Amino acid sequence: MFRDRCTPDAKDDEIARLKAEISGWQDKYLRALADAENEKRRASLDAQNTIDARISAFATDMLPVADNIKIALGAVSDPAVKQGLEQIISAFEVALERQGIKKIKTVGEAFDPKLHHVVTQLEGTEHTAGTVAKELAAGYTLDENKVLREALVATAK
Repeated sequence: MFRDRCTPDAKDDEIARLKAEISGWQDKYLRALADAENEKRRASLDAQNTIDARISAFATDMLPVADNIKIALGAVSDPAVKQGLEQIISAFEVALERQGIKKIKTVGEAFDPKLHHVVTQLEGTEHTAGTVAKELAAGYTLDENKVLREALVATAK
């Protein structure tokens, strides 16, 4: 057999060769495992980005509908119709929040150019200069880090 014919040096050489081969296979395994983990992470991130883009596009398309309902609410005098429109707006905002879409805080908040778009300035308000005095149109964010639409505001002068 191999043991009977090999010299101690040959056995040491064979052991060293086998250890190197094992080390090579371990390295290949670890690299393949890392590649699989990276691919899994990339696929998950791509899927989340696709979902966010879809939600963002849908919400952006629906926001004008909510604006029009709010305009209609201001023009209606019938209490039952007003209540119905308020319920529609409330349900719409709850549905948006379930998807991670939140209304941007405005009145009384410090002006933030990333969140607010100033349309005009108002004098003689109870608010200090540089704060939002009136909301003209609601703004919304997705997951608090992506602005879907800036809030249109009037700031105190």
